[in-house]
Amino acid sequence: MCYDYEIGDNMNKIEILNKLKELELDKEKYIIISGASLVLQDIIEETSDIDLSCSENYYKEIKWDTKMGHLDKEIKYYDVFEISSNLYDEKNIVEFDGYRLMNLEACLELKKKCNKSKDKKTIEKLDLYLCSLDNKRYEKELYKKNIKYIGGVDEVGRGPLVGPVVAACCVLDKNFELEGLTDSKKLSEKKRDIFYDYLIHNCVA
Repeated sequence: MCYDYEIGDNMNKIEILNKLKELELDKEKYIIISGASLVLQDIIEETSDIDLSCSENYYKEIKWDTKMGHLDKEIKYYDVFEISSNLYDEKNIVEFDGYRLMNLEACLELKKKCNKSKDKKTIEKLDLYLCSLDNKRYEKELYKKNIKYIGGVDEVGRGPLVGPVVAACCVLDKNFELEGLTDSKKLSEKKRDIFYDYLIHNCVA
């Protein structure tokens, strides 16, 4: 939600859950987003506030104080809670301990949109974690933009300033699969040779 308003000390997972139990809102009508969602999903250890989002209709029913947020969007706040409307999509929700949370992909997009300097490390950590779960993540984002040919580029050697260096690029079909194709440094020389021949004969370019 990207707001300047902060209150109290940072809260860990247990403290967030305890605070949520005190909250007099229908937990079926809001989701936990941003930092609090990341704490509950074990990406970061603590956060200073608990950001929520809900539908426009439910937002109008909440009788908290209001202020303008960082994205020029009105928010309501009470104690450590901040809530705004329509900052989520139902398909981007996961559940934890009976609460609905914004999933990691959506949290990352929200953090990037907020573009706060204090979140840079969190964004990097979250991005790396999501890549570890899906090593085709970046490619999928490009395919969604109707980019059809994606080349994987790498170099080997002592670096271009010292030399010598060899660089290569390979374009694979969108549905290409080769079990064990991750990091060539983890392969034996024999397996690298087998993979090389297979890639040369089955790549797009």
